[in-house]
Amino acid sequence: MEWVFNLEKEVNFLKGTFSGKIYTIINSKTGSSAENAVGYSKCIKNNVLIGENTCGMGLFGEVQAFALKNSFIVLGIPSKNF
Repeated sequence: MEWVFNLEKEVNFLKGTFSGKIYTIINSKTGSSAENAVGYSKCIKNNVLIGENTCGMGLFGEVQAFALKNSFIVLGIPSKNF
């Protein structure tokens, strides 16, 4: 599965200064809506994905936007599992 996100339209108004690496840690218990977060993190160029295969993805919805306090990175995290 390939994830495609248009980050330019979503975050062009934010002026974060964070330039370090972001580490996303996953394991076999990572699943469902967390798969969306993993897919989204792959679109961030300074992200490093660490771990093992995840358990898979289910159906989800009602995505909530969360902005990280210091970097202003915005994540869309589903809040409902169907």
